[in-house]
Amino acid sequence: MKSQRKLLFVFGLIMFSMIYIQPVFAQCFTWGWASNTDSPGYSTNWEFAKDIAKDNSNNLIVVGEFNGSEIVFGSTTLQNLSQYTYEIFVVKYDDDGNVLWAKSAEGNQDDFVTSVVTDQSGDIIITGYFASPSLTFGSTILNNTGNKDVFIVKYNGANGDVLWAKSAVGSGDDY
Repeated sequence: MKSQRKLLFVFGLIMFSMIYIQPVFAQCFTWGWASNTDSPGYSTNWEFAKDIAKDNSNNLIVVGEFNGSEIVFGSTTLQNLSQYTYEIFVVKYDDDGNVLWAKSAEGNQDDFVTSVVTDQSGDIIITGYFASPSLTFGSTILNNTGNKDVFIVKYNGANGDVLWAKSAVGSGDDY
């Protein structure tokens, strides 16, 4: 009798589930576009996207690091003059996934970006820290006085030119 009750309960639960509980479907995502880098395929190369931001025109800005000899975004090739050290990249994509521009910072030790935002006028601000004795953004050179110093850089959103770059210095690691 007890087993019949259990069987009847399970059967009732299944029937209730089939009749009263509607299946729930997650929203299906439709990809607008996807992109990857086109860099030499050495097993020792690493490429990291660290942060992403969207501007008022729906352009996407991706920041990260690479440690190979080069990284390619669309028709733009960024060079790493000190291969096997991490260099910073900033790349801007339009709403259709086309590369508008790509920039890198030049140093000779590991340099890292931590975040990116856009301002009301569409300019791009990145932050991070660097171990290189000096780090060059465009024509601006930042000097490191400790082990790792922090930086903030503002790029012209239209063409990627560096508007200004600043660092905060200390005697130890600043990040």
